[in-house]
Amino acid sequence: MEAKLYRELYRKVYGVAHPQRRKRELYDDRWVVVVYLWSAAHDRPVCWACDAHNWPEELDRPLPSQSRMSRRLRTVPVQQLLERALAAASDLFGPPPLVKQVDSKPLTVGAYSKDADARRGRLADGQFARGYRLHAVTHGRAVRHWALLPLNQHDSAAAPLLLPRLEGGGYVVGDNAYDTNDCHARPPPPTTSWWRRRRRRTRTCGTRGGTCRSGCGRWTCSTRRWRSAGSSASSADNCTTAASGWRAASAG
Repeated sequence: MEAKLYRELYRKVYGVAHPQRRKRELYDDRWVVVVYLWSAAHDRPVCWACDAHNWPEELDRPLPSQSRMSRRLRTVPVQQLLERALAAASDLFGPPPLVKQVDSKPLTVGAYSKDADARRGRLADGQFARGYRLHAVTHGRAVRHWALLPLNQHDSAAAPLLLPRLEGGGYVVGDNAYDTNDCHARPPPPTTSWWRRRRRRTRTCGTRGGTCRSGCGRWTCSTRRWRSAGSSASSADNCTTAASGWRAASAG
């Protein structure tokens, strides 16, 4: 079973188009990605995959060290190769459907974890923890695009990073956490419509000395109140019009 999994990972990663190994590089980008995926497939840290005892006997290539893996995984070519490999794997589930979903899932760490990048954020029902939040755009059962941010980052902070990367046409569905000014400012491609449920509470700006909290990711603004306060139409268009029920914002 281990040898079969190894051959499948090797075939998928090396079947993706990618430039050849650069000069003075001991390990090419494809082999770095294979080692990384081997650890992820076994739910183990990267240092576990750097040990030859945890590989099948047919392994005939040297393994990079854990420090080298940490450096190479942060490079742009390796990140691009991971993205292409994920897209190739998601194509095995069939063509992208008409409706796509965007959502997030918290990934917490232990209370005694020394992870310097983990942050304290809200989970649900007033609960807080330290960790990360996985943001993903799914095509049916397959994950097409994803981003990993600290737990204190709101969902609206990841949507502008994921939506412009969508390809093809259709619809993207999300909850009211994505009904923010940032998501309206950076919509998906013109062939994709962006659907999300509006927030229950809206704050009007331009009255009583208040200012628009554009980009805060927490409130929407009322176009009618902007105009009554003497603001220009162009300024009002930068804010989200509070509407009832579901609404679609076409990127066109």
